[in-house]
Amino acid sequence: MKIKSLVTMALFLGAVALTSCSKEKKIERNLHKGGGEWNIAQLDNTTTTSSSNISLNLEDAGTFTFEKDGTGELELNIFGTTTDPFTYSHTLDQFTLTVDGGTPTVFDMVWEKDKVNLNRSETTVDNGDTTTVVEAYVLVKK
Repeated sequence: MKIKSLVTMALFLGAVALTSCSKEKKIERNLHKGGGEWNIAQLDNTTTTSSSNISLNLEDAGTFTFEKDGTGELELNIFGTTTDPFTYSHTLDQFTLTVDGGTPTVFDMVWEKDKVNLNRSETTVDNGDTTTVVEAYVLVKK
């Protein structure tokens, strides 16, 4: 009886692992499929310090273009247009973005077929001044 339960549990865990890997591969293929271009449909950023609160809420703020090799190009249309290279990686629920060789930024990711929500919140303290950044992107496949 115990052996049967162990075999059943092993098969179940194996199926879960295969499904997870399969979904990660599906996300990866969809990111760069068809040219890999994604519109930044919504960009929200709020930066709060002890002396200020700055909010930015934009629609159609630019594009992410994802390449198969984990690189890409980010075009932002905020106070003019800037274009920067980036690298990326992801799991089922996290997305890591490194823009122009800078510090990697980790976002929580919610994936839908042709839509991705990226969210993060970070608090830092520097010389006694606390800064909190809340950032969200809604990406829609072009």
